[in-house]
Amino acid sequence: MANARFTVDDRELVVALNKSVAGLQTDTRAAFNEAGADVVKNARRWIEKWKKVDTGTYRDSLFAKVTERRGQMTLTVGPPERLDILGSTLEFGRKPGSRMPPAGALLPWMARHGIEESAEFPIRRAIARNGMRGQPFPHIGPSVDDSLPAFDAAFSRVLDRLEANFYGG
Repeated sequence: MANARFTVDDRELVVALNKSVAGLQTDTRAAFNEAGADVVKNARRWIEKWKKVDTGTYRDSLFAKVTERRGQMTLTVGPPERLDILGSTLEFGRKPGSRMPPAGALLPWMARHGIEESAEFPIRRAIARNGMRGQPFPHIGPSVDDSLPAFDAAFSRVLDRLEANFYGG
């Protein structure tokens, strides 16, 4: 019986693979940045839709950031850590028996709503005793859902370029 023999010149394969991944990291970062910007835009739109804006500080602080570690690229979308605590408190509330809000923390809000400064301590004490009902305003989940077409488009371009480089384009 005759043998069948198949030969692959892996030098050509290695050259094609090396050529195809050239710029892949840069393209992937650009795709993440593009999709992240779309998520931020949609999150701000959802916050407006739910009418959860007092000063706009939380809404305006939302950002998208791409980080790399050990070959893994991560997209993070949200507020800076200091405002994430504020957002969590607003969204999920405070339990009864929690500590009082810090002195002075409510004064800007009170001034915007025409409440006298002398009422700050009783309000802080009431929040500590009674807690504070959360005001859910889902914005990140729906924003990601709304941004899926942007993710698809951005990563389709990355894959198209990868394929074109592999085939010598």
